[in-house]
Amino acid sequence: MSFQDKNKVKEAFKLNVMKNSSNVENSDDDIADQFGYTNTIEYTSSNEEVKCIDNCNVYNEDSYRYEVPTLSVIAPIQSRILTVFAESINKNPIHIELDSCASINFCCEKEALKFGFKMTYCKQTSKLGDGLSTIESIGEINEIFYRNNWQVKFRVAVCTSLSAPFIGGTVFMQENGIEQDFSNNVIRLLHRTVQPTHTLSILPTKPLFSTIKVNSKNKSRFLAFNKQWLLPGQNLDITLPPQLQNESSIAVEPNEQNVNPNWPQQEILQAKNNNIQLTNSTDNPIHLGKEVKNCKLIPTEDPSEPGDNYYNFAAQLSIISKEEVPNMLNTENIKCNEARNIINMAHAQLC
Repeated sequence: MSFQDKNKVKEAFKLNVMKNSSNVENSDDDIADQFGYTNTIEYTSSNEEVKCIDNCNVYNEDSYRYEVPTLSVIAPIQSRILTVFAESINKNPIHIELDSCASINFCCEKEALKFGFKMTYCKQTSKLGDGLSTIESIGEINEIFYRNNWQVKFRVAVCTSLSAPFIGGTVFMQENGIEQDFSNNVIRLLHRTVQPTHTLSILPTKPLFSTIKVNSKNKSRFLAFNKQWLLPGQNLDITLPPQLQNESSIAVEPNEQNVNPNWPQQEILQAKNNNIQLTNSTDNPIHLGKEVKNCKLIPTEDPSEPGDNYYNFAAQLSIISKEEVPNMLNTENIKCNEARNIINMAHAQLC
């Protein structure tokens, strides 16, 4: 009988007459050696638990197995992005996210309408990675994309919403001979090697404007408080002054001259029936009229977003009057007579 079986029998039937022996046939050491395991087992006494020592494994006495420690988080590896262009002159970039687990190619409906792709009827249904969820397409497009002097074919199912604008699946990889080398961080296609596009380089460069813009400080109004206590979490309804009663959004700021310069906090409040509501979001009561005597109320406005030509710089020639242009140029230092004549003729024609 093995050492573990004897302990189980003694615990079940309370048989203490059985004598333990350290030299047990078919001990755990012998069994471990037979199966290639080297574990050190320490026997302390008959009534104490068995301590198993292993460099990397932990012995579980209930299941008689060794549990290998594992990590609880697997760091994901980001998909590679291949950048191509919708036009042969390398204009209108298209960023295709390569996904070898996708059986077909996908395109978002918003992007298809943006680029004006010709869409045909298609109601293909694809099953997602969990094996249960499905996604249905609303159309299909067949396009040719370009980059430098080579081109790729992109046959894609259009869906209403996707995690990426363009997803290149196994169909895209097979038709264009695409291979991903994650170790060297390169993409091989059409007997060429290109670098994948970094996600930071495709972030929008258009400045982000808030839907509400605070006007200049000279339009601000001070709101005076009457003496009262405002408990934590308590609200205070304020009627706007006549100059701000036509405003729908009001920016509130504290006054630095107050004893408590941190309340009310800087925020934009929506006015309802010419009233706004202030809240004591701190953990301490606020003595209005003493700690906080007044605050600032600033009107807001809707900013105008820049157009598509915001970053398109158009060089403009400065207009120079004829009086500012000399009648003749100083060409004495030009030794070549032919060059001197060409310069003088051009100057006479343009000026």
